[in-house]
Amino acid sequence: NWDIFRANPCDLRLQNGTFAPVLDCFERAISNWNVIRSDAASNSADVTFIMCHGAIGQCMLLQALGLDKKEYGKSRGYALDN
Repeated sequence: NWDIFRANPCDLRLQNGTFAPVLDCFERAISNWNVIRSDAASNSADVTFIMCHGAIGQCMLLQALGLDKKEYGKSRGYALDN
């Protein structure tokens, strides 16, 4: 599993192939990012604080930058270490 994750994180499957953790993170990150953007549009606050672990943070950052999920784990430039 580690070799698969390192080579192509989106291909990792757990629980007898029924769970894709990186793809699950992306689905949650997309939902989170949409809520954050919606809240920001309807709120006059200048700052939004986001606290999350590295995987969700990286997925939200990729989403915010308009990058594909295939970019997950490919660059230290947008990695969010815990």
